Amino acid sequence: MDLNKLDAMLDALENDLPGLILAYPDADGADFWMAFALRTSQIESTAGPANTPHARQRLDRMLDSRGLIPMSSRATAAG
Repeated sequence: MDLNKLDAMLDALENDLPGLILAYPDADGADFWMAFALRTSQIESTAGPANTPHARQRLDRMLDSRGLIPMSSRATAAG
């Protein structure tokens, strides 16, 4: 996938993230993560293997900027 198109998809998700957080105010709950995962799985599947690390880095940054812990880090933190 063209990196510009991927970034456009990620930008759209980042713009939608505040609304997603409002729709699921318990951001630590499963409903938020299910909705977020639905969006991210579509992005990652179209990103392709070469661009998946870029996509995941952007996703982690957008979550981190809102004080949310990415799912992969949650398992590690729970240790």
